Amino acid sequence: MEENLTFASIIKIDDLNNVKFKELIKESLDLWSSKYLLIIKTKTINSLKLTFYPIQNEEIFKIRIFEENFTEKQINDIVGIIKDLNIIHASGLTSKGDKFFYECYLDLYKKNFEKSLKNLKAITKNLKIDVIGLKTEKK
Repeated sequence: MEENLTFASIIKIDDLNNVKFKELIKESLDLWSSKYLLIIKTKTINSLKLTFYPIQNEEIFKIRIFEENFTEKQINDIVGIIKDLNIIHASGLTSKGDKFFYECYLDLYKKNFEKSLKNLKAITKNLKIDVIGLKTEKK
């Protein structure tokens, strides 16, 4: 039996305002049983990718690590810490020019997060943490 890994459709760019995303994402994932939807945008020169994650919390952590030179020990230590957290999405280790980057989104309500954060800060000084929360509509 052949299964599709991806699905595609083509629309006119002028019709983009009229696209109903609920119709496009109704299959496969049971998104509608979750309270919230995390949408992660990945942009490259030639594409824009949206990834949808059903989540139960209205806030999550985004951790960003960037270094000019990662040592193998740093990478192994970071992996050792991050793997024990509730990762929703991870970029993997990527590079731009001579800098290396790693991003991941974590469930905000995880035990021992503070200890893990302290351990990450001991490995790299180039650590940024953002809280991503529910966006409210401006009136």
